Amino acid sequence: MDNFCVKIVMYKGLHADKVVYYRNKLPIALIDKWHWYFEWLTNIVIISNPDRKIELIICKQTLLQGEEYVNSKSKSLLKAKRAALKKRENDILSGDLFSFKAEDNNRKIQKLKEEIKNLENGVFNYYIPVKYINLIKDVTNKTRILCYRNSAKNCDLCHDCDTDIDNLTSFND
Repeated sequence: MDNFCVKIVMYKGLHADKVVYYRNKLPIALIDKWHWYFEWLTNIVIISNPDRKIELIICKQTLLQGEEYVNSKSKSLLKAKRAALKKRENDILSGDLFSFKAEDNNRKIQKLKEEIKNLENGVFNYYIPVKYINLIKDVTNKTRILCYRNSAKNCDLCHDCDTDIDNLTSFND
């Protein structure tokens, strides 16, 4: 079964500046059922940021995530660290009259050995991509969202109807 991801991307000029919403490992049936919701979120971001290009992307999941990412990255890191260690150990230090380069090289060799040992023991101290991003509240402007209780008034920040937007739990209160 293929997994898909949903992204809402905010552009700055021609380049993607920020991913404001990201969900991964979603079956296509769920995306089909909730497509209206993703479109709605995208439109909220568009309304709050009219000068920016906002794009909804629904695509096949190609990036490794979580444990799959850690396992794959650990193998490549281990291979690279071992190659770097071998190069450092076989490196001939020329022009090292007072052994300053040798001390620095030994320190780097010890650090590489420690990193290799950690990777072999399953300790992964590197970046792991997130599985879920939701920055919709950070990029939307609440003053532009219309009041759903009194949609005929279109009140700003619900001052006209005394509704607290932050504590609004349902649209039928």
